[in-house]
Amino acid sequence: MAENLPAASFTGRSRFSPRTIISILLLVGLVAGLIGYKAHGAALAVLIAGPAINLASLLVIVRQSHWKVALLVAAAVWTTAVAAGFLIG
Repeated sequence: MAENLPAASFTGRSRFSPRTIISILLLVGLVAGLIGYKAHGAALAVLIAGPAINLASLLVIVRQSHWKVALLVAAAVWTTAVAAGFLIG
């Protein structure tokens, strides 16, 4: 069981880079600001689409399959995020 755990869990060091931590803090600030302005639908859309549609994840999809699949995934996630945003408000 222990051989499947990452080394960071034993050393106590974080596996997150400073860039990842900064982007998480920026996203939390953005969502908190949107909620503060009573834009709950926009905050939900950012939370749905933000992690799914980024350059790194789309490049992985392109490498593993085809650019058309990446485009389809991006369009589907964007459509879902926008629809959920309108549904919430």
